[in-house]
Amino acid sequence: MWMKSRWNVLLVVSRWPRVAAGILLVLHNALFVSAGGFAYGYDDFCGQALFYCMLFPARPHRTCLFMIQLQLSAVYFFAGFGKALGPTWHNGEALWKALHLPGYMGHWRPPIEFLGPYPMLWSVLGWLVIVIELGYAVFIWLPATRRWWLSATVILHVGIALCMGLYYFSALLIVLNLVAFYFPYRSSSRSSKPSTRQIILNHSTNEPVVPRSPVNPMAVPAPGATNTPA
Repeated sequence: MWMKSRWNVLLVVSRWPRVAAGILLVLHNALFVSAGGFAYGYDDFCGQALFYCMLFPARPHRTCLFMIQLQLSAVYFFAGFGKALGPTWHNGEALWKALHLPGYMGHWRPPIEFLGPYPMLWSVLGWLVIVIELGYAVFIWLPATRRWWLSATVILHVGIALCMGLYYFSALLIVLNLVAFYFPYRSSSRSSKPSTRQIILNHSTNEPVVPRSPVNPMAVPAPGATNTPA
């Protein structure tokens, strides 16, 4: 375990990231996958994330991003498709049982037992989970609905963490979702905004007017300033 922690630190600080990710992937398979110690899909996603870190550079390019996005879309679609096939998620029975599994009680679990006498509510929640997972593969790609579907997915995993105690699983899926569908589009939207640092022109002389500020109280033009807006 000490060796694994050491390579974890190297991966976090981007010191030989591919080598560290490859060694961690081998150790991960040896400690968890080969021993059959699965933790509700967490080990699978953890191994896949290490594989991406080993395969691609520290600054992922479009191919890496597209692979992560495609994988998440397939995972959520087939998870929702499987739930939609059976009647237990339609009537909320499966959701009620999932939240009352022995050994899956979170430390910060909110009181939900008083909602038992309301089967219609559980049916609505079950259908809501199906819609979020099935629609993920479509609506997460559309700019108009991406923010809403990403927020719904993050809220879904927060609920799983609080109600079922699957903290590592939920945290890893939230990180993957943010990496795939939040940070890339957030940076691109910022870069597409026009610069607010414009030079104001005097309409009578067509010369730049430099506003006064605490840094420049005399409103002295910067060296090389022209009468063309920046």
